[in-house]
Amino acid sequence: MLKFVSRLLLAAVVVISPMTAHAAADPALAKRTELAVQVVKAEGTEEQTRIGLQKILPLMMSMIKSQDAFKDYSDSEIQKLSDLIGTELNNAIPELTQKYAAFYANKLTDAQLNSVLAFYATTEGKTYAATRVTAASELQSEFEGIGQKAALNAMQKFLEWKSKQPK
Repeated sequence: MLKFVSRLLLAAVVVISPMTAHAAADPALAKRTELAVQVVKAEGTEEQTRIGLQKILPLMMSMIKSQDAFKDYSDSEIQKLSDLIGTELNNAIPELTQKYAAFYANKLTDAQLNSVLAFYATTEGKTYAATRVTAASELQSEFEGIGQKAALNAMQKFLEWKSKQPK
């Protein structure tokens, strides 16, 4: 799982980094990117990212602790590692926000971004954004349960398939 998360973050950086570099060379795109940063914050994506990273930390630590390289570390050493990873994940949030913004800036016009911002400035928009963040946080464990069930079903089907294979 840790490798998957690392690869996912790396893929996001590889795909979106050229967009960010392009924004620096194009003043109109840079302005649109700043608008998009406001959208990312207003819609709750930045907060959802923060919550998601906090929720994934225990899973990351579980994966790390299961590795032979960490079996001889004390609980306090593992806690120190967890604290450091948590700090680094929090430090990554501005960069991730910028990546979302660069993506939006390359897909939406100034007018579209301003319309989205206008919506999020309304009572309805603020309520929607807050509800979206709360839903993501509260439903996380249910999503994990669904994922675990799917993995168990897949493993069962794999074992059934494997038992029917010639030896």
